[in-house]
Amino acid sequence: MTEEEINKEINNQIEKSYKWLHREITTKIAKDQMKEFGTELLHFVILELYNKPLEYKQKLLKDEKVPFWILTSSGLQLRSGSSPFYNQIRKTRMSTRSGDVSLENEVYEPYDPEMYDCFIKGMEHLNFYYHKLLEEKYINELSFNAISKKYQISLKHVRRDVYIGILQIRKFCNHI
Repeated sequence: MTEEEINKEINNQIEKSYKWLHREITTKIAKDQMKEFGTELLHFVILELYNKPLEYKQKLLKDEKVPFWILTSSGLQLRSGSSPFYNQIRKTRMSTRSGDVSLENEVYEPYDPEMYDCFIKGMEHLNFYYHKLLEEKYINELSFNAISKKYQISLKHVRRDVYIGILQIRKFCNHI
């Protein structure tokens, strides 16, 4: 099959399941606060599918997986903070909605100086591992991805362990 024929067949499968795909994405994947991104997400993922290599599209057609690939890709694109959908659409819309074009470089001042001081003192009571993660995240302002790469720790564990460190500091600062 030529690429044109494959794209035409993909188009036929998408047309047959478009209403179902749109409903699934807007009610189950991009639900609640993300619902506003549902239609854009569906169209973005469809375009991504057309840009896939010929062999990949042939396999999806042969296995009759086009609608399910669209659903799976939609979930991945929406939830990932580094996906093309996030970087091209969601991040831009979120920053323009808040009126700030550069949220990535935003510097946040502590709301409560007493709480900030307690946070710093609480970090001193953490073991080296949690102290280092929180220092990288909140003092050095590294992203979870950057910390993961720097220390070769899975992203899942970095997020979990930063959360655990925060919980320990909350216990330490419970008096505030």
